[in-house]
Amino acid sequence: MSAAQHTRFASPVTLLRDWSERSDQQALHEALFLGFTVDLPFLEKVAIPVARGLGARTAVIGDAAQGLYDPVDVRMAGRSYLHGLASPFRFEWLSWGDGGGLVRSAPGR
Repeated sequence: MSAAQHTRFASPVTLLRDWSERSDQQALHEALFLGFTVDLPFLEKVAIPVARGLGARTAVIGDAAQGLYDPVDVRMAGRSYLHGLASPFRFEWLSWGDGGGLVRSAPGR
């Protein structure tokens, strides 16, 4: 089992691009985005397509009271990725399956 080690904060998009540039070309199986204020329109336009393009099943979990989106702007939730709401939590992580590694992601984007 291997785990990715990052010594700096990075956006989910940067981490996904780093994954795609791995020399071993290992498939990405899962991508889990957790956050206090989840920007679903941003994730739908930028991060989720990259994760799905790498072959990942994708889920986004956010704080039920802190959504920063209009439901009209969110078209892929429940169809292209799993969206869930929870409360309360105050951290942000991006996790994906290369044997269970967990990587800290920067707050916000």
